[in-house]
Order: sequence, then C-alpha cells, then structure tokens
Amino acid sequence: MDAAELTLTQAHRAIARAEVSPVELLDAVCTRVAALDSHLNATVAVFHDAARSCARAAEREIVRNGPRGPLHGIPISVKEIVDLAGVPTLAGSASRAAHPDAHVPARDAVAVRRLREAGAIVFATSRSHELAYGVTTPRTHNPWRYDRSPGGSSGGAAALVAARCGPVALGTDTAGSVRIPASVCGTVGLKPTPGLVPRTGIVPLSETLDTPGPLGRTVDDTAAVLAVLTGMDLNPGLPDATRLPNGLNLSEVRIGVPTTYFFDGCDPEIAAATHRTIAALDELGAQTREVALPYGQELATAGGIVVGAEAGAEHGGLLEEDPDSLTDEVRSKLAVGRDISAVDYLDAQRTLRSVSRRWDAVLRDIDVLVTPTLAATARPFGAASTDPGQDPRIRHTRLTQPANLTGRPAITIPCGLDTADIPMGVQLIGRAHEENTLLAVARAVEMTVAWSDRVPLAADTAQ
Repeated sequence: MDAAELTLTQAHRAIARAEVSPVELLDAVCTRVAALDSHLNATVAVFHDAARSCARAAEREIVRNGPRGPLHGIPISVKEIVDLAGVPTLAGSASRAAHPDAHVPARDAVAVRRLREAGAIVFATSRSHELAYGVTTPRTHNPWRYDRSPGGSSGGAAALVAARCGPVALGTDTAGSVRIPASVCGTVGLKPTPGLVPRTGIVPLSETLDTPGPLGRTVDDTAAVLAVLTGMDLNPGLPDATRLPNGLNLSEVRIGVPTTYFFDGCDPEIAAATHRTIAALDELGAQTREVALPYGQELATAGGIVVGAEAGAEHGGLLEEDPDSLTDEVRSKLAVGRDISAVDYLDAQRTLRSVSRRWDAVLRDIDVLVTPTLAATARPFGAASTDPGQDPRIRHTRLTQPANLTGRPAITIPCGLDTADIPMGVQLIGRAHEENTLLAVARAVEMTVAWSDRVPLAADTAQ
C-alpha cells in the first residue's frame, strides 16, 4: 500500500513497528500533492525540504525512544489563517498576498506549537475562503468532482485529507467551516467546545465564535489531533459503561432526533441517510427520542448579526485601505457588518444566550443530537441554488451554525454517497465539554457505514 493511503492511526502503528518511516510517509504525501494539486489547488505552500528535516529528526528519535504519541512523525497541513513562524499568514486575502512580508509571524500559533511538540510535521498550508468568510473556497476543487465546490472556509484542508494528501489537517470553524467542507469532501470534521483549543495566532473572523478543529479520514484520527490540541484524555469508551467485545455500549446514551428545523428543506437522500444512521444507533442499543428544538431561525438571524459585526470590526478597515483587493462577496459582507449598530449587536448576543439556555433546558436529558450536516451535497461551481429565494451562505450554514451559537461540540461523519456519487455527512452535536461521549457515538456511526474503501476521483488521478 502507498504510505499516503494510511490513516493517522494506521501510520502511527506502522511507524511504531518500523514498517514505514516518517521520511517515507512524508515523501509519499508530498509526491501525491505534487501529482494532484494542479487539479485540486488546495495548497498555498508546501514545505517539503523543511518538513523532511523534521521527519528525519523524528525518525532518529523514534528509533532511540519510540514515538512520543500518535502524532509523532505524522504530516499535517494547516489552514492558511493559522500562524506558522516565518511563513506569511495570507488568509486567502489578496491584500495580504500583495504585501506578504507585512504578515510574517515571529512564532507559531498556540495550536501549531502543541502539534509540533507532539511530533507532528507541518508540511503545507491549505487554502481558505477569503479571510475565512465564506463557504465555498472558490479557488479549490472538490476531490470527488473537480467541477464542484469543496465547501469552506476550510476547503483546502478537507480536499487534501479526502485526496490522501496527508492523513489529517487543522482547520477553523465559525459557522461550520470545518464541518461543511468535511461533509462535501467525505471526511470527518470536528468542532470542539469553544475555548478548548486556543485561538492565539489565528486570524480572527468572529471572536465570539471562531473555533479551531481537526479534519481526518476517521473519527480516531480527529480524536488523536484533538487530544494533542486540548490535552484531554479522549478515551474511546463511554463514561461508566460496560464495554462490549466490539468496544461499544450505547445503552446509556440518549440520542435526540430533532423534529423541527434541521430536516426542513433537506435533500431527501441526505434525510434518508440520516434516518438510517439513527436507526442503526437504535439497533446498537442507544435510546433514541424526538425533540423539538426552539427558535431555529431566530438563532440563525442573531448569529449572522454577531459574525457580521465582529468581522466588520476586524477587517472592515480594508474597505477604506484596499477595497479593490476584496472580492465582491467579502466586500459586501464587510460593508453590511460595519453598518450593524451596537444595539443590534448586543441584542443579538442576548438572543444567543437566551436561546442557548432554552436549548440546554430542552436537551437536559439528551446526550447527543443526530442531524444532517448539510441540507444539500456539493454543487457545481456557479450552479443556481435549489432554493432560489435563499442566500447560499445561509443554506450552507443553517444546520451547522447552531452548534457554534449554542456553544456545543459537533462532528460530521461520512454517511454514504448520493445517486450522483457525491459524499453526504451526518452531524452529531454533543454537550459542552463532553467530547468523549460525542466521539464514542461518532465511532458507532462510523461502524455503520462501509466508507473506508470509498475513493474520490483525485485518488484515481494520482495512480
């Protein structure tokens, strides 16, 4: 097997057994990137030489002492809004690209520092939607269909992982920017509880909602990255549960199935795949019940105001300093954000707190919600919306943003392909700071879908 095909977990085992070296793994990944990125356009920069030096050092250390942990010697890409010492942080911005020397950080972001300390090898920066303010990553292509969007704003990260160009990636999620591209590219994407992963050294979009998170090909891979980023003990078992021979015991887990909002206007194939997932969890012993979640649209409207105002405050100066560098899309959003009044912003923050408390009350007896990740799969670039009256940004974030706005961790897991052979994702939303339970249920979902042998077009192209 080509070493680039290995998941993080498989690669860690192979490295520990001296079946593959960190140098061989890195070289295999970079060879695949070289073969595919003319199709994907998913990387901003690849640091093969510098990364190879790190891989050689990791190899020597592992030979002497064994691996420090599951990330030691593992290549990882980092979204271009995250600081890497000595590398311009371009953030998908033409203004920054025109003056790269003005955006070279002296130190790594805290998240990157933690990854490096665990032995991970940063080999590339991945493309982001401009300033992480969008859901399509327009310059990058979906590895399943090159004429389709990879989602955004962490579209480059998801495209690389899906195409086997590195087993894991670091992205960020403000309204779904990890889960949206993960869903449409057929990978796992995790948004942790806000505050668990430090945002220091990451270009902000919305200081209230920005959350760094990992993408990988399996739940275990994303859990391994999250454990390093947070220092948490992410045991795969369920709390206080007697584990069965297959490692699962879901009898104590209460699964909520929304009767409101999340299935409204959902593509029938995605809705059916989500309900199959719920049925599978029920068969595994989970307690499933319907729940009516309050104020879906009120929450979305308030979230749009908070993101718009905070993005306008952070980046709105570009409207005067360098407006021609902005795309029409981002220029328009920043202009709207700059016009949001302090009263409207504070009212929106109050709404978020109020609705979050109402969610807590409704979900007091629910451990994990199961919903579609998106209402539709990846669309061709430039295709008209299936709902012409709805803003595409709202259509893409409508089902992912509630987890951000209510402060909950959420994960998307592939749940099959639609009739056009495009990936679909199912979303799990958990209790704040209960990532262990969320990940345990996610592992159960992963076992219900034969996904590991699904290969995107890009993987074939690399042969």
